Parts: sequence; C-alpha cells; structure tokens
Amino acid sequence: MPHSRIAPVALMVPVLLLSAASCGGDDESSNGDPATSSPSPTPSEPDKPAWEKNYSQKQVDAFDAALARWGSYKERSERIFAAGKSTPEANKVFKEFFPSPVWKTQAMQLEAYDKAGVKIEGLEDVYWSRPKYISKQARSVVIDQCVDYTSASVTQNGKPAVPVKDRQRPSLRTINMEMPKGYDWLIYRITESGEGEARPCKP
Repeated sequence: MPHSRIAPVALMVPVLLLSAASCGGDDESSNGDPATSSPSPTPSEPDKPAWEKNYSQKQVDAFDAALARWGSYKERSERIFAAGKSTPEANKVFKEFFPSPVWKTQAMQLEAYDKAGVKIEGLEDVYWSRPKYISKQARSVVIDQCVDYTSASVTQNGKPAVPVKDRQRPSLRTINMEMPKGYDWLIYRITESGEGEARPCKP
C-alpha cells in the first residue's frame, strides 16, 4: 500500500486482550478463627462478546486463531518498522504472514520508509476487535478493529513526522485473512484510515 507521500502509517498493533479480573483472598473473622471465616467468592465466567451468538463455535475459534495470528505479525513487524531498514530478514517475515505477491506490498512500503528515513516505534492501542465476516467453512475471516494510532511514535530523519489527520482520533482498521489448505492464517489485505477515506470508530 505505497503512498505518493510518506504517511506515518502505524503498521504494528497488539491484539486486544481481555484482562482477567483479579480475585480477592479469603476474609477471616476478627478473631482469626478459620472456622468462622467467610467463604472465598466464586469467580464468575467472563461475559462472551455479543457477536459470538451469531456464529458457530468453529467460526468463533477461527476468528480467535486469525486474530492471534494477526497479533503475532504486529509484534514481529513492529521491530522491523522501528528499525526502518529494508532487509532480506524483513522480507522473510512478510513472506511468512502474507501470500505471494501480497507480501511485496509490505516490502515496497518498508523500502519507501527506508529511503525517506521514516521509523515507526511502538504498537498502536486497539480498543476492540470484532468479526465483520466469518465464512461457514471457517477458513476466511474479516476483522474490524477500532485503533488509536497516536500511541505509536512516528519519526522522519529523527524528527516527529507530520501526523495523518484521520488517525488523530480512534479509527477503523479492517484485516482480510484466509487460511489456505496447508498454510497458517495469511493476511490478504489491510485497510486503514488515511488511505483515501476517514473511518472513525467509537472505542
């Protein structure tokens, strides 16, 4: 997804993780007698996202696997874009997560950043991740994410880069993924705000 001008695209993002609620310890009576201590509360099961009721368990599992795979790519590629150097090692990572020839788009973008001195450090915050589409065969998934791009640092030649206007507020990112036979989940398309349209979202 190369641009005519170098835009501070935050390409790397952590997957939204739900934090488990911590459980308190057992309360004891004032005299310290274990026999009269209050029973420890039973931890409640976390509420399932509302969207899950629209899909089979197989489809939900496929979404979770695709989302985890996307998160793995974001973590590994963050180091690549933070270094801002086009290398064979970087291309190897792109080939691992994107089908051919889609991986070349990422390689071309990194090469453009390298020439322009652009570096992207850190991962943008993700408010939520939801399925836009899950195939009945559970081998194709489209993920919508509400993203805060401002949490990543973008520099050009060591100085703060001009911010992308449409990414200064929470905005939508869409990831198209498929799992061809014999492969893990692969990324076929990434659509982000600032690429021709504003896509605001509510955290």
